[in-house]
Amino acid sequence: ANEISVQGMQAISKLLKQENCVLESLHISNNRAGDLGAKAIAQALAVNKSLLHIDLTYNSINDDGLCRLAESLAHNQTLLSFKLFGNNFDQNSMGLFYQLMSTERENPWYPDFAVYIVDEHFDMAYVETQLMLDIYVSQANLLLI
Repeated sequence: ANEISVQGMQAISKLLKQENCVLESLHISNNRAGDLGAKAIAQALAVNKSLLHIDLTYNSINDDGLCRLAESLAHNQTLLSFKLFGNNFDQNSMGLFYQLMSTERENPWYPDFAVYIVDEHFDMAYVETQLMLDIYVSQANLLLI
């Protein structure tokens, strides 16, 4: 972990919003994004057209920040893989992700969790994904912070 907090997430968001952004994979797990950092990243994901994979696992993101991420992903047609497990999901965010992953899109989603309904209640489970884009990033697309 790099202990990236809100200010770092805002800087990353600013880069992701740029039209000439070519970053394809972003691994910022085990940091301190919180809800405000998630909001900044969510604003970027709504407009970014290059990112294929993002890992935000274990970033102390609560339900509000996770809801903002789910809402932004509904506008993103490029991202394929997102990892969010280890954050603080509640019924609102799980409901939004359930709806997001149930909606048809040109390319399928590859999240690291599944949301399902049990007794009229949302629940989730970890899903292992081993996609090439999880482990491969060309040197031209490295982001140095």
